[in-house]
Amino acid sequence: MANSTAVSDGSLAGFETALGFNAAVAAVFFALFAVLRPRFPATYAPRSIALGSDKVPGGRGPSSPLLSAPLVSNDELIDKCGHDAFAAVFYVRNMAFLFVALGLPAAVLLLPINITGNNGVSGLNTLSSGNVSNPDKLWAHFFYTVYAVFVTLYVIFQLVAETAKLMQSFQSSKGPQSDFNAIAARTLMVRDVPEEWRNADSLTNVFNRIYPSCVADVIIPKNVPKSLAKLTAKRVQVRNNLEAAISSYFSKLAKFFGSSTDPNDGPENTIVMNGGSQFLVAEQTEREEGLPVQGHLTKPISDASQISAKLRPKHKSPMLIGKSVDSIAEYSKEFRELELKSKKKQLKHGLSDDFIGSANYVSTAFVVFNEPFQTHLASRMTIHDAPAVMGTRIGYIDAKDIVWSNVNLNYFDRQIRSIAAMIIYLLMVIFWGVIVACALTVADLNSLGQNIQLVQDFVNSFPTAAKIIAGVLPSVVVAVLLSLVPPVLRLLSVFSGSPLYSHTEQRVMSQYFGFQLVSVFAVNVVGSSILSSLKQLENDPNSVMDILSSSIPKSANFFIQYLLVLGLSASSTQIAQLAALVVRPIMAALFGKTPRTLFAAKQPPQWFYSTAMAIHGLVVTIGLVYCVIAPIILCFVVIYFLLGTYVYSYMMQYVYVMPRSTGGKFLFAAANHVFVGLYIMEFVVFALFILSKNYVAGGILALLVLMTVWAQSQAKQFISVIETIPVKTIIDLEGAIELPRAAAKSTSPLNKVISLLFPGLTQAVETSSDHSSSISVSMLVPAAMLNADVSLQRMYSNPASGFEPLKVWIPKCGVWGVMETVKTEVIGDGSTVDGARVVFEGAAVNGDGKVVIVDGLADRFTKL
Repeated sequence: MANSTAVSDGSLAGFETALGFNAAVAAVFFALFAVLRPRFPATYAPRSIALGSDKVPGGRGPSSPLLSAPLVSNDELIDKCGHDAFAAVFYVRNMAFLFVALGLPAAVLLLPINITGNNGVSGLNTLSSGNVSNPDKLWAHFFYTVYAVFVTLYVIFQLVAETAKLMQSFQSSKGPQSDFNAIAARTLMVRDVPEEWRNADSLTNVFNRIYPSCVADVIIPKNVPKSLAKLTAKRVQVRNNLEAAISSYFSKLAKFFGSSTDPNDGPENTIVMNGGSQFLVAEQTEREEGLPVQGHLTKPISDASQISAKLRPKHKSPMLIGKSVDSIAEYSKEFRELELKSKKKQLKHGLSDDFIGSANYVSTAFVVFNEPFQTHLASRMTIHDAPAVMGTRIGYIDAKDIVWSNVNLNYFDRQIRSIAAMIIYLLMVIFWGVIVACALTVADLNSLGQNIQLVQDFVNSFPTAAKIIAGVLPSVVVAVLLSLVPPVLRLLSVFSGSPLYSHTEQRVMSQYFGFQLVSVFAVNVVGSSILSSLKQLENDPNSVMDILSSSIPKSANFFIQYLLVLGLSASSTQIAQLAALVVRPIMAALFGKTPRTLFAAKQPPQWFYSTAMAIHGLVVTIGLVYCVIAPIILCFVVIYFLLGTYVYSYMMQYVYVMPRSTGGKFLFAAANHVFVGLYIMEFVVFALFILSKNYVAGGILALLVLMTVWAQSQAKQFISVIETIPVKTIIDLEGAIELPRAAAKSTSPLNKVISLLFPGLTQAVETSSDHSSSISVSMLVPAAMLNADVSLQRMYSNPASGFEPLKVWIPKCGVWGVMETVKTEVIGDGSTVDGARVVFEGAAVNGDGKVVIVDGLADRFTKL
């Protein structure tokens, strides 16, 4: 009797433990966020500080970001944070709407039927369809399934239509760096160009077939040998060492003389070093003008020049065993020598602008058109009669998004690598699936105790420990194991030949979603159920279907605990940022010794949509599958997305930055993941009706699946609208032709129903925002009118070639003459390094000898 009681109460005890633990964590972390947010803006508003925004969160009342962040308008969110940030907020907001719409009728219709089902189960299982003993009552679940399918399809098409709107806005918009965005919108990447066509004239002739004189420029990067790539990396390292040596020297000088400099202006308290006499320039000016002397000099000295020489940093060359040398002089000399070597090697391998002759070009070319519309036309046309030749053409190419290690990877090499990467991926799925199944089985102590007496004795002897293990451990173990997967998937994507980092993220998003479906969903529903019922299967192998039909509703117990971890603990941890609060200042203090390293330490955290959206997709799948058979789970799905909406609304505005912009294109992939969850829901409900021998309901559900297939085929029609700029968008931007919207509306009742259920399919709809504030007609100006200072050849050349001149970024120092002295040391005679490459922009050392930089200049600092 004791054993059966423990087993029956196990789900409820685990739920109570998980709810209490995660609710406590969420309450503490959200409270800490509310208290710490106004006190530590560097942690809770790094994005605002880096971009120089005046809207650094602080204060209380209705204007406080605690209340106002989720209420910001859609257009303001796009203008402030970009299309990708808006797409993430739009997604979680619509998922919250979806599951509220599913949860309310489920609470009214399904839960009372489940609770009064009297099928002999207990605990949380009484709230599932497994407690319904009368098959006739399952018709309520059938009608609810039909309702859930139609509501879900409506939300899916909202996502798809919004993706189309976002992409049209993104591809026709004018961002902060308008010239670069305009060039990216006009640039087409073409892979697998045959050798005889790897010249500007041939490719210009090919693509001018689209429209006469539509090609503005053709860039075919040259292959960079490994020796030059290593030399370029060494140049960067020596440059960094030089900056560190100079910054250390300036810090010692400023601290010794008590000289502080404002990074916004020129040196304020400037100490003159002239042999044995020293005085302050500011003090000298005050005396000449008859003003009271302020007394800037904090430490009297006898010979500033000698002290200055003693403060210069030194190191051993070679390291450890060599003689001691002056670091600034040595690194300056080495930097100039490497610059000269780099130019010679570039000339030797045909990479110099002065080179005349045949060079080794890569198989990828970049064609710049006069208008973005022409770029999209070129991406759709068939160029070569061999499908693998120039078959990969991608529009909207940001130079910083290119995976340069793959630009010369040919078609068959990519195919071989893709097969190898897929094999590794499948092995990972199997390996992780086995680990997760074992972890879930071991953590399910009650079920395990039925087969192993030692485990049952532990449950009986230590009930509190057993509750904690059952309620918290499984979901935490799964979450930790899954967090190790995305970095590996990124490496596999790049290895398989991904041309762009943005494509890598898209691939990781889809692969990680599928990975979770197997490792979390399928393993929990199928694998752990079979592992925990081995004795029953041994006695009756034919009972496998009965075991699965009864275990599917019961498996909701784990997912409730998993959603509590994701929705409460993970969300509160994400916004509380306790790790960043501790680690960021430590990292800045330890490694922020130069303007460059300090700027890197103060950078806002990046948000990678691939991991986050894949996890959201799994939660959507769990919610859809269990909304019929265990509707109680909808409460926790709603909590997950409501908290997610709040967290994203704040974090996107004040904390996160996007590593690169996709225009919200991932929203379409997220909509497809909702389709996957819908298919699984329909299959599970269909199987449950068939197992209960209700073939009529099962047959109707089969028709519902066919309708879902049709709906997905209609959603795929949006791909052309998402990946290209429609002609109508160009017409609207130019304002040349007025196309009345009302004329496109159909009066057919069937089309009206289709337009209602599938928004955006038969006519353009006004979604959450028309994004009109982002549209810019100036995007249609010819490419020749762009900034003449922008070098397309340099922009689309491999950075490993060393074309980009490295700048030495050092802080301002208040000791007079030292900045010019050091600058002269760095450039030498000026033949290899000119003075313009030594910059003091926005950085200085204060009176404590610490390097400081100006906030709000992130766009300028990234170019240094």
